[in-house]
Amino acid sequence: MGRLACAIVLAVAMARAAATAPVLDSADFALDSFRRGRFGELDATLDRLANDDVRMNTGERATDVLIARLGQMLSADETLLPQLERWRLASKRRPWAELSQATREQSLAWRARGGGYAGSVPADAWLAFYAHLESAEAALARALKIAPGAREPLAARVLLALYRGLPAEEIAARFNEAVRVDPVSPKAHDAMFLALTPRWHGAHDMLLAFAREVAHREPDDPYLALLVVRAHQEVVSSDWSAEQKYYRAPNVWAEVSGALEKFLASYPDSSYGHNLLARLALLGGQREVLRRELAWIGEASDMGVWRDQGEFMRARTWAVFGPMKHPAASPPAAQTP
Repeated sequence: MGRLACAIVLAVAMARAAATAPVLDSADFALDSFRRGRFGELDATLDRLANDDVRMNTGERATDVLIARLGQMLSADETLLPQLERWRLASKRRPWAELSQATREQSLAWRARGGGYAGSVPADAWLAFYAHLESAEAALARALKIAPGAREPLAARVLLALYRGLPAEEIAARFNEAVRVDPVSPKAHDAMFLALTPRWHGAHDMLLAFAREVAHREPDDPYLALLVVRAHQEVVSSDWSAEQKYYRAPNVWAEVSGALEKFLASYPDSSYGHNLLARLALLGGQREVLRRELAWIGEASDMGVWRDQGEFMRARTWAVFGPMKHPAASPPAAQTP
């Protein structure tokens, strides 16, 4: 690679890093504030991120990501619990400490349960799972008592209802309450989306109908546009061999590509968005779109999007050399349930 090309690549990388740096800096600053016991500073950072509706380049709210990081940190290190209690006592007028506590309890619940199928979970693990979820529910109730109608705890209650096994009607009621306060809530919509998947309370047709209704209701929100893409992915998630045929259907390609183009118009530095559009372009036989997206991606593939590194390499080969017999065919890697 020549010097000019290297300079261009470096400049693009620096621009992308700069675009996300303020959010990441705020998150690191907040975590440091927690460790140092500067709770007023921590609450002020979360207040600012919430009031300004700061988003990550994934479309997620920065406050949601930060609270998740705090909850994971607290669940992984019990020595931090006294610090959490000091934060709760120092922040009786702000809901953030209680939200972090709820996230911690939810993380501990899944750690106790494990990731196996329900029938393989021991009885004592179920007891611990539901006990932690009850504690999370109590923490969210305290958050709402501190800040009645706050969007963050209302959204968190939707997923918690699903995990607790509450009736579908209660999950829907909590979702409706959350979107009345915050019509574009990423967390509330993600939770309802999960509830409507076949492995929970729904079916593929319900999932697609929900995603399309949301896109129609909130046409200007780029994150919610991705619900349609995720719904289509869910339809063919259990049959990798059918993906090419599925995404080559003109109506499917038009819907998923349109949603991703809308998302990338708002988050042009989103590696996730560019990688996802590239993969679907490969599956859909859209070579020019694939070449454009691979030019943006370079060699920095997002392996949370591609089936494996081999699929990404096949995409690059097909983009350069043209059609192959099966440009995207690749059996899924073995997974442990």
